[in-house]
Amino acid sequence: MEVLRLEKQILDKQISQLKDSLSVTQTQTLRHKSALIEEKLELQQKKLREGGINAWKAYLAVVKKEVVGFEQEARQYARLGEVQKAELFMNKKKCAEKEMAAIAAKIPNV
Repeated sequence: MEVLRLEKQILDKQISQLKDSLSVTQTQTLRHKSALIEEKLELQQKKLREGGINAWKAYLAVVKKEVVGFEQEARQYARLGEVQKAELFMNKKKCAEKEMAAIAAKIPNV
């Protein structure tokens, strides 16, 4: 969920910074994408609230896989010289790791 929040934050910042240079359609598309991220975030929160410990375990497994994927993508972009994209994926990795630590602190047996 932290990664979704990061993605939404980045998207909202882009919308704000580029609002004068984007067409109405482009702005609407970006706002719609932001709304979809928000919807996905709310759905995940609902699943975790209602799903109990098994939902948290499943979610944690997904986040662990994402951490590995984010690191691989960051390394690949770094090799290609795309520093900004590499930094973005390292930030996503850090967010996911932070979330894993928070979950472990809240629910020690997960």
